[in-house]
Amino acid sequence: MSEPTQSELLKVMHAQDTRIDYNFNTIIQTSIIVEYLLEKLQKLNPEIDLQEDFPAFQQARLNELVE
Repeated sequence: MSEPTQSELLKVMHAQDTRIDYNFNTIIQTSIIVEYLLEKLQKLNPEIDLQEDFPAFQQARLNELVE
């Protein structure tokens, strides 16, 4: 297998940069949607404590991903 050329490496770097930008924008959009939904939920039912159950939920999800 031969060494990649500088041109090939630049193409790979550009593709990686594009992926990073796409993923970053996706995370931002997802964050905005989640924040919006949480605000709406809080207005509809203010007595719900959204932070109380989150640590257990988060741990369960992380455990699912690890398995």
